[in-house]
Amino acid sequence: MPFKRTESVIEDAQKLIREYDLPGYVETYLAQYALICLSVDVEQAVYDIIETTSSSVIRNEPLKVFIRNASKRLLRSFKKGEIAGYLGSFGEEIKSKFNDLLNDYERDVTLYNDTMQARNDVAHVGG
Repeated sequence: MPFKRTESVIEDAQKLIREYDLPGYVETYLAQYALICLSVDVEQAVYDIIETTSSSVIRNEPLKVFIRNASKRLLRSFKKGEIAGYLGSFGEEIKSKFNDLLNDYERDVTLYNDTMQARNDVAHVGG
């Protein structure tokens, strides 16, 4: 797993669960914390991709800063559809290419979207 923070949280949680007789609600809290860490790791990875891509293509520093700031305002959710919508801001061709690349991963995309929804529920609804 490329997300070190999330990986560490999951490993620590598994160790705690194995070593101690934790009440179920503690396991639930640990799972919720892992969801939030995963969300942060995904968010940072997307922003890193945007930063790397814009830095390699654009030489104008104020424009790079604008793209970085605009991306953080436009990308508020990191579900697949939201990312595709953001990419559509750069043209329908880019959005279509993104969607096409994920066509063979429908099960994974569904699991990912469900995970991001669970994170939103934990953070905003108290799920």
